[in-house]
Amino acid sequence: MAHLYQITVQNQHDSSQQLDFTASLHDDLFEILAKVSTRLALPPAQQQAFVVGLKLLGETLMQQHRDPLLKPLLPHFKALMMELKGKSRLSADTDEQKA
Repeated sequence: MAHLYQITVQNQHDSSQQLDFTASLHDDLFEILAKVSTRLALPPAQQQAFVVGLKLLGETLMQQHRDPLLKPLLPHFKALMMELKGKSRLSADTDEQKA
């Protein structure tokens, strides 16, 4: 199920400069923010910016995965997502060391 979001970015020094668009994401941003808040040691505003940017990039990469400019990002993006989800080999090694 697609989740639709209205994204607005406004220059705080010049309110005439504004981006406004709709984005369709396959994940619920608010659910992700709740989960990520315990994994990212960032202030809340940076967590929000990171998750929104990451999800917008991820959707674009999935839709445009054959684009020669974006294709080199795919393995790195996948590795980052696996790390965030706690499913990477690095996370598994760290978890084993804690035990």
